[in-house]
Amino acid sequence: MYQCCKQEVRKQVLKSHPELAHQVSALRKRLLQHLQARAGFDRRAALAGAQRAFAVFLGERQHVVLYAGALEVLQHLAGRYQLGALTNGNADIYQTEAGEYFDFALLAENIAAIDV
Repeated sequence: MYQCCKQEVRKQVLKSHPELAHQVSALRKRLLQHLQARAGFDRRAALAGAQRAFAVFLGERQHVVLYAGALEVLQHLAGRYQLGALTNGNADIYQTEAGEYFDFALLAENIAAIDV
């Protein structure tokens, strides 16, 4: 899909579901469902297809390539400090080969908004 079209569909979904603006996983699932419905699938099939597609996406999302030497650095640091992972996405550090070195992980979509 062309980037312009992808962004347009994202805008449409967010207009209908503004509560998903900071919920990356839920937004992606809704986008997949919307696209399948737009392709002619009925509501039930679009939902099932979106769930399957997201599961595949999320599985692949965990396949990260670490920089050379990263594991050695993490091992060194983990022996001296408490390590945490922060993300605004939906990657799970514990599903990667680096996961064993982290004491905690925070995903932005799981943290309640803070009023400033």
